[in-house]
Amino acid sequence: MQNLSNIMEQVQEVMKKENICRLNDSLRKEGKGGQIICTTSVINSPNRNIIIEKIRDFNNFNDSNDPHGEHDFGKVTVDGTDYFFKFDYYDKIHNCLSPDPSDATKTRRVMTIMEASEY
Repeated sequence: MQNLSNIMEQVQEVMKKENICRLNDSLRKEGKGGQIICTTSVINSPNRNIIIEKIRDFNNFNDSNDPHGEHDFGKVTVDGTDYFFKFDYYDKIHNCLSPDPSDATKTRRVMTIMEASEY
């Protein structure tokens, strides 16, 4: 019975990670399900629209840049400048971290887009 319990816990963890990935992709690609914040350097960049479009289209997730399989961080390059996007998960009142980032009803998802030098 212990093995079955461990397997069920592992399955639940995989399902949570898959849901975090889906929710992150929805915000990154469609702007749905959270808040997107751009730093001043991104807002003031003449390439702002290109940066955002490259982040929407980003699909180069792998073990080195996405070790947890959550699609929560990435890098794009526009005109020789690197830009990062990263996700943070807060509780609904933005007071502390989310108790469960896989649950949209308990999480305020925030994606920040910044020039790499700002990280």
